[in-house]
Amino acid sequence: MQTVLPGAGGVRVTAGTAVINGVTIRNFAAATGGQCGICADGSSVTVRNSTIEGNNLGISASGSYLNLFGTVVRAGGGTGIELASSSLTVFGGAISDNAQGMLMIASYATFSGATDPPVIEANAGPGIRARLNSVVRLDLVTIRGNGGAMQLSDGSVVFTMRGPGTPTIQITANQRGVICLGSPGVGGSGYISSFGGGAFDLDATNVFGNGPLGPNISCPGIFVP
Repeated sequence: MQTVLPGAGGVRVTAGTAVINGVTIRNFAAATGGQCGICADGSSVTVRNSTIEGNNLGISASGSYLNLFGTVVRAGGGTGIELASSSLTVFGGAISDNAQGMLMIASYATFSGATDPPVIEANAGPGIRARLNSVVRLDLVTIRGNGGAMQLSDGSVVFTMRGPGTPTIQITANQRGVICLGSPGVGGSGYISSFGGGAFDLDATNVFGNGPLGPNISCPGIFVP
């Protein structure tokens, strides 16, 4: 595995396409210009079997498409993955031990896979923080041991294509569970999808054992202590 060390400037992709395979990118401190382990701007980037660690900002994507396969983003002083008007798909791997797992602003993220669930764990802040009409799709994922599992605000939504109560989603042992913030009059609250007014996509079946700093679920129409 190739290792990219401080001084090389990390990996920056602007208005292009890149495939990063089997690389470790380590210890890039964030500079005034927002330096990060991987920075994508208006690009399509695929990262396979790589490790992004010890960076103040692990991966930053603006107006980009990002695909992660078996990749670990960990031990960052700031956010592991930051998305702005971008799309992310995660298959396997982990986002762990960062100050905050993932920040989404007007973005779309899918956590999926066949048998190997992505793991979001041991981040000091929320595992996922979604703002400004972001969409989080959970199909196969484990979110555990974070300062908070998920924080949704400003009209952002979480849903799954596998149906309510699916056991392929496990959200547990976080200090807080799934929390929706805001109100219809102030940017819109976050919410959990319930297509057609039916059962919520997340419930006590797959969100459990979180606390003590917050409930398992606190969102419009559903509260699980």
